[in-house]
Amino acid sequence: MTLIQTRFDEWQKQLWKEFAEEVNGNIINRGKYNPDTLVYKYKLWTVVLEEMIYMVSGTSSGELVTRLKIPIVNKQGLHFKVHKEDLFKKVFKLFGSQDIQVGAPAMDKRFIIEGNNEKVIRKILTNESIKELMLLMPNAYFRLRTDEEKNGDDFPVGVDLLEIYVSGKIGQLGLLVAFHNVLTRTCDILTELDQSFGIDPEVRLL
Repeated sequence: MTLIQTRFDEWQKQLWKEFAEEVNGNIINRGKYNPDTLVYKYKLWTVVLEEMIYMVSGTSSGELVTRLKIPIVNKQGLHFKVHKEDLFKKVFKLFGSQDIQVGAPAMDKRFIIEGNNEKVIRKILTNESIKELMLLMPNAYFRLRTDEEKNGDDFPVGVDLLEIYVSGKIGQLGLLVAFHNVLTRTCDILTELDQSFGIDPEVRLL
């Protein structure tokens, strides 16, 4: 390990400690060969911050990501994905590939938005706080996953994962706070819209 990498790791540990203090969380040491995990509560939900290898669909390869996740009771089977528009998606759009337009020009231009309930998804993404934060995080991948996208998590029927992540490690406290604010505000909106119960499904997360 290089000196630069060692110093970054030390800086990151301090960053996670500061974030843990902000959210009243606990940092769990998972041993020498596994990265630490931060666990905390927002209202009745359990929130987990972690670094993990995300397997790329259809391949045997993966990439390191930093992820904040909240398991929720998904009453209506909602799912959505919000992610940066890339060259391939621009081409698909030109040839008629469908994605959701939420009516916020900056969001519609910057992100590909997919899902199964346009009304609810618009309500989430046009929330001023969520919209503002997402526009500050153009490389983030934000979604409420379907059963087909478990990627190693094993949840019972009716429990799905709300998550936001970026590639690599995070070196800014403000980005961790933004992750927290996007997910927790989304949880509140889903409960208000009767898409989710405001309870902890109590599934294993580590």
